[in-house]
Amino acid sequence: MMVVMMVWRPIKALMFVKGTSKPLEDENLCPVSLHKFVFILGNLAVVALAVYKCHGMGLLPNTASVLTGLPDPDRVQHV
Repeated sequence: MMVVMMVWRPIKALMFVKGTSKPLEDENLCPVSLHKFVFILGNLAVVALAVYKCHGMGLLPNTASVLTGLPDPDRVQHV
C-alpha cells in the first residue's frame, strides 16, 4: 500500500499543477514557470523512485520469462 501511495500521490499532484500554483500566480512576484518546472521535476523523481522500488521488490514484469511465457533459466552456482 505504501508503494501504491508513493506512485498515486505524485501523479495526482501532477494532474493539479495549475491549482497548486494558483497562489503563486496571484502574487505576481516572479515568473511561475520555474516553480512549476521544479514542482513537476520533483514529482517525476518520486514516481521514478517508486518504479525503482517496485523493480527492486520484483513487482514489475520485466524478465523474458514473464513477458514471453518461457520457463525461468536454471541458476548455476560456481564455487
